[in-house]
Amino acid sequence: MQYNIACIIVTYNRKSLLLNCLNAINSQTYKPSTVFIIDNASTDGTDHLLQQRGFLNTTYNGINFRYIRITENMGGAGGFYEGMKRAYEEKCYDAYWVMDDDGLPDKNCLFYLQQYLNSYSYIAPLVLDIENPVNLSFPNRYDKCLIDIQNNYQGNEIIFNRSNPFNGILYKNDLLKTIGFPKKDMFIWGDECEYDERAKFYGFPPITVIKAIHQHPKDRMTYQKDLFGRFNIIYTDSKLRNYCKYRNTAYTLRKYKKKSELISYILRNLIYFLIQRNCDFKNARLFLSAIIESYSNNVFVGHKKYIK
Repeated sequence: MQYNIACIIVTYNRKSLLLNCLNAINSQTYKPSTVFIIDNASTDGTDHLLQQRGFLNTTYNGINFRYIRITENMGGAGGFYEGMKRAYEEKCYDAYWVMDDDGLPDKNCLFYLQQYLNSYSYIAPLVLDIENPVNLSFPNRYDKCLIDIQNNYQGNEIIFNRSNPFNGILYKNDLLKTIGFPKKDMFIWGDECEYDERAKFYGFPPITVIKAIHQHPKDRMTYQKDLFGRFNIIYTDSKLRNYCKYRNTAYTLRKYKKKSELISYILRNLIYFLIQRNCDFKNARLFLSAIIESYSNNVFVGHKKYIK
């Protein structure tokens, strides 16, 4: 079966990376019919480069490339919301292939992903480190490299309940019809986790197709150990990223998980700031303000004061 697939790419001031991504999509052995390029108000001449290279509102190599510039930077969450909503409302696509501009799908990536559309609605590729593709971009406690994948899933073609949201994910039309679009006001860091949990909550567990390879820069999050020696505290030097991650995580836990998981999350982070970081009241206040916002009626606005 030949599926009508829309590809959605969100970009912001990374025109060279975007061009690499578009070239990779153009080289697919199984091509999407349309590529929606959602530009979060880039200031680096993205539109001019796309025009020079033949990707600006044109049909090239059988693919319809459509450039959409948003008037302000809405973050990854706003970009994916805009692209997925626009594509869905055209009512002509069977599935939506979603990725950031720094992703680089292998030429057979979509070919392997679409083979599972008859049986699944949330289909993920295996995401490898673009600089060292023997390692996973987003390692976990079980798998860190290709050797782990080969050893732990020997003879299997897919991994159940595993995905790296918004990194080359193929979402079937029925999933969007049921759960809607990403929460645009989450801005960055955690919007993809909320969409992942929402999909699972409504009965769409993900699969990862091992043969479908999507390269991406390695995980940019910095994980710190808690008092029990587990790497589950996320802390960076960016107030914006920290605030969004804390708030978005709390919102997601409160909405889709048990209350005990949210309480544990709050306590572990407070212990980290107040004990492990020797009374780091400044970041403890940032964390608590993000948690409080996750409960407010005017949720998802507090991060704006940290945008430069």
